[in-house]
Amino acid sequence: MEGDSVNLTCSSESNPPVQEYSWFKGGEFIRSGQIYTITSIRSDHSGEYKCKSRNKHGEKDSDDVMLNVMYEPRNVVASISGSGEIMEGDSVNLTCSSESNPPVQIYSWFKVNETSSVGSGQTYSITNINSSNSGWFYCEAQNEVGSQRSAAVLINVKEVQGSALYTVFGIVAGCGGLFFIIIFIILFIRKKRRAGGSEAYRQNQDNNFNVSAGAASANDVPIYSLISTNQNEVSETADAVEVQYSSVQHFRKKEVNESKEKDCQYMNFEKHHTSDPHRLTDVIYSFAK
Repeated sequence: MEGDSVNLTCSSESNPPVQEYSWFKGGEFIRSGQIYTITSIRSDHSGEYKCKSRNKHGEKDSDDVMLNVMYEPRNVVASISGSGEIMEGDSVNLTCSSESNPPVQIYSWFKVNETSSVGSGQTYSITNINSSNSGWFYCEAQNEVGSQRSAAVLINVKEVQGSALYTVFGIVAGCGGLFFIIIFIILFIRKKRRAGGSEAYRQNQDNNFNVSAGAASANDVPIYSLISTNQNEVSETADAVEVQYSSVQHFRKKEVNESKEKDCQYMNFEKHHTSDPHRLTDVIYSFAK
């Protein structure tokens, strides 16, 4: 495991004994000594190692040994495929890359401020993307040693111009409809007010008329009409018709006070007599306001 300490030891049979040991990695000389110690081993220490033993009669190489240093994922990076603006309806691929030994076993995708994952796999695809998919995304890589998260990348989805226009048209149409409704309500209220005003005006005229009539009747004095009959001229037959004259004198206070004039009007009456002369009426009075 990364961080551990490792000892590489070289052994050989020879006579006389080995005089020198040498260590090589990938064919390149590293150091001398029968034991090669690596403290706090790193991933770059991984590789093939061999040793060489030598005495005065000659030298011999050992077989290669593989040093495999395991470590958790690192350098985890989330990237967005393609370049340029992301428009509504596009398809977007998010890819997670990392270094690890052993290789990553699980890739998970998360959206910032959301607790559960939104996808899995080294590549996360979003088809027919829309504005609700906008936000910051990151991936997490995991192997048997450990896990690590990437930095977040931003997906910024822009609305298609046509959609924006449709949205604007929809808003304008809605406002227009509301405007016409308001105008209709205003006209309806005005019509009701006019109708109410006309009714109030008629009632006011009627009230004025009644007041004027009352005032006129208060200023008027009684008007009498005198009807006199002439019994001597009564016909003996039931169908006889007698013409009578009545004198009507009409006085008003205002006229009396101003001019003291009298208006005399005459009316003709046709009176049908009955055969009974005793039922005749000599004088008839009528009273008018």
